[in-house]
Amino acid sequence: MLCIFCLKDRVPSLEHVFPLAIGGTLTTNRVCKECNSTLGSRVDSALSDFSPIRLRRAKLALAGNGGVPPALHEFLLGDATLIGRDANRVQTSFNKATGRLHTKQLYHASDVVMPDGSKARQITIDESDKDKIPKIIQRERKRRGLPPLSEEMLKATHSPHKPAHM
Repeated sequence: MLCIFCLKDRVPSLEHVFPLAIGGTLTTNRVCKECNSTLGSRVDSALSDFSPIRLRRAKLALAGNGGVPPALHEFLLGDATLIGRDANRVQTSFNKATGRLHTKQLYHASDVVMPDGSKARQITIDESDKDKIPKIIQRERKRRGLPPLSEEMLKATHSPHKPAHM
């Protein structure tokens, strides 16, 4: 068989004219295995994973070769940067147990100038990470070449009503 892409005489392979992932049922056997593999990994996957196509696949429950259609909520998953003065990052994940999306503020540190003109390191974390505050403070101090704080000083720096300063 003469492959319609590489024009070499090779063993035929079953090629979906339109990828299975977008509902393609029309096939041809005029493509060799090597070209079929290249088309699948470069062209078909790029088309099938293109966001508007992927969203449509989710709505139509088109599984493709993986056997599982994309989920509608997956478009909301991953990291994102918030718009605004602080432009902090958030991460959204899907909790299978509750069937709900969970958004978490990602760790963010920046140098700020205080009203009195002194400089401080401002750290923003998600409330769910509040138990990590001592570790975060010690890590930031180490990065700045500062000695670690004692346990007593750590407790004093991150009381619920007092911002932690380094």
